[in-house]
Amino acid sequence: MDPPPRLTVRNLLNSYLAFVANPDIRDDPWARAYTLSLAVIKYFLGENWLTEHTQPGVGVRGFLRPDIAADNQQVQYFKSIDLAELLFNLQHIEGFDGCVARLRGGDVEPTLAELDAARMLYINDHMFWFVEPQGKQGDDFDFRVILPGLRVANIEAKCNIETPEVNLNSIENALNKARRQLPPEQPGIIFLKLPPNWIDTQNFPSQAAQIAISVMRNTSRVVSVK
Repeated sequence: MDPPPRLTVRNLLNSYLAFVANPDIRDDPWARAYTLSLAVIKYFLGENWLTEHTQPGVGVRGFLRPDIAADNQQVQYFKSIDLAELLFNLQHIEGFDGCVARLRGGDVEPTLAELDAARMLYINDHMFWFVEPQGKQGDDFDFRVILPGLRVANIEAKCNIETPEVNLNSIENALNKARRQLPPEQPGIIFLKLPPNWIDTQNFPSQAAQIAISVMRNTSRVVSVK
């Protein structure tokens, strides 16, 4: 199936003008951003995906679905806005349609981690492209990036599923799995996305750094962990 045409700024403006006549949306900056983000997500992922993954409800569970009775519901709404920005800004990167396919297939959090890493490369003007997964150890990573001096590095992005309690073993397991997915003959970089509530836990930054150093000490294929 051919990918849909790419969205333009004019497309976004037309979508905005279509719903801005509603004063409840027009007069609320948060509602304007969220409504526009849903239009972008629907365009790339389809109406059924949008309903399944972002439909608000009471007591709902899901990475993107807001629980309208929860205190942190705005965090859930922001995740959809963030996804829409990722889709719009990265749509012209080579291999982008593979990410869209993985999202459509329900591989949500790992693919979002991949898109988050891509955003960091994109906003810092690195030349990179998505690599289609091969399902083969040592050749199953997410990106290639061109470093200064025209040297190519391979990048694997991982995420830790959001949990209330810090799980240090899961960090080590994720880094080791990423290491095995990178080719042994070329420099590799690992991006690991961690739950934000872990960061404020006492001693966590230093503990996570020590785990990363330990993993890197036992391999020559990883030159950096982010």
